[in-house]
Formats: sequence, C-alpha cells, structure tokens
Amino acid sequence: MNKKIIKSILLLLILLSTFNCASASRTETVKNAADTANGAPDSNVETTESIVANAAAAGKTAPDALVKDLYKTHDKDNGAILDGKSRKLLDKYFDKTLADFIWKDLTTHKDEVGVLDFDPFYNAQDVRIKNFKVGAPKIEGDRATVPVTFQNFDRKETLNYALARQNGAWKISDIKYTNGESLLGYFKEDAKTNAANENGNFEGTYQVGDTTCTVKPVKMTYEIKWAKGTGTMIFFAEEERNFVADDASKSSRLDRFVFDDDTLTTGKFIRGSDGKEMPVSKVK
Repeated sequence: MNKKIIKSILLLLILLSTFNCASASRTETVKNAADTANGAPDSNVETTESIVANAAAAGKTAPDALVKDLYKTHDKDNGAILDGKSRKLLDKYFDKTLADFIWKDLTTHKDEVGVLDFDPFYNAQDVRIKNFKVGAPKIEGDRATVPVTFQNFDRKETLNYALARQNGAWKISDIKYTNGESLLGYFKEDAKTNAANENGNFEGTYQVGDTTCTVKPVKMTYEIKWAKGTGTMIFFAEEERNFVADDASKSSRLDRFVFDDDTLTTGKFIRGSDGKEMPVSKVK
C-alpha cells in the first residue's frame, strides 16, 4: 500500500480518538455541573442546614436550655405556667410527680392559698431581679443539676434545679432553695399534713376555756389568733391530732392542742407556761 495512504489513515484514527475523549470529558463536566446546580448531596459533607438543625436539637435536650426556657416563658407570659389554666405547660417543664403536685395545688384551693403563695422560680412574693444567670449543668447519667443565681432587691439567691432525663427529654424534678428547703419538700409536707387531717381540718373558730381563737391553715403551718390578746401564733402538726406551737428557743414547755379523734372538733389545750389544761371544742 502507498505510504502516503497509510499515513493518512493513521492520522484520521488519531483525530477520531482525540475527538471522542474530548466529548467524554465535556459530558462528564456538564454532568458534574448539573449535579452541583441541582444540589446533589455529598455524603461526606455536612450542610449548613444540618449543622443548624443539629445544634437546635442539642439545645432542646440540654438541661440548662430547659431551665432558660422556663424563665423566658414565665417572665414573658406573666406567670402563665402557674395560672392553673393549662396542664400542658407544666408537663413541658416538670416530671409527672412535681407537675401533679403543682396542678393539684393550683386547681383545688379556691378559697385560700395553697403551697404556692410565692413565686417558686424566684423564691419570693415580690421580685426585683438583677444579675440573673443560669449556670452550666452538672450531668451524671440521667440526672442533672442546673444552678440559677440572681439578686432580688438586696438579697442574693442561688436556686439549684434538679432534673431527670425521661424518654430522652429533661424534666425538672425539684427546685432547691438557698435556705436548704425545696419545692418538692413543701408539697410533701403539705400532703402529710392533709393526710393527718383527712377526717377533719384544723381550721375555723374554737372555744378554748373561757376564750376563743381562730385557726387558719397557711402552707404547712397554722396561724392562730386569740380573741384575748394581740398578734399571731404559729402551730405545726406534730403528729395525728396533736398541734404544737412554734418556738425559736425549742423549749419543751410549748402550748399545744390535743384532740380526741380525727374529726378535730373536741379535745384539750395545754398551756406550756404552767401545764394548765383547758377544754377545746370547735364552734364553726
């Protein structure tokens, strides 16, 4: 075969091969560009949206995030959490035990104030808050503690929120106050007092000897005002049918009421100063 013809054929084959490679390269480039334009995901690259979503999810499950949200809702909605109109908010923030106590307290005391005669989130009846801070949580397994510090008027407070993780969500199980008492403790003491007086309530007007007194349950105590005399005495339920006066000196010689049965309608009053006993009967 003529050498010129062979060279021409070889040149033509080389040109065809080059054209096909270039076409394949252009096709791949167009495909990649189309994938980019259509947002085809790369399994090894985390998108901005997923980062934001993951951060938000982490924040919702953090125990301090729940406490922060509690205060935000409480302050913004003028105490809606504790207005007794919706159980939904209580279940959002508290575990079932504490939510049950709060709900019962808010919905069963119609004529008198129950345990919540104060703002449990600030441990006060009147508030002027500054230097408010929700601290970092201390997490131990499914339990956590979140400190909250602030100044109310001129008093510095530190509240410690106890939380438990239930079904993946943190719930507040107690609020422990600066003085060592706690919200759950208040409710348990109140329940204990109510159980002791299940068949009769230590309240109303009583005839004591030749005078009378009025008894008003207040939180876990009883305020007693005498017809003869001024001021108010505070009594505690010492045991069933037995109510003893509070005394800062812790003297063993304290005034006390001792009732005959669970109706708390008749009994005796023992005067601590001299041990004198006087008959007691409920007037109304």
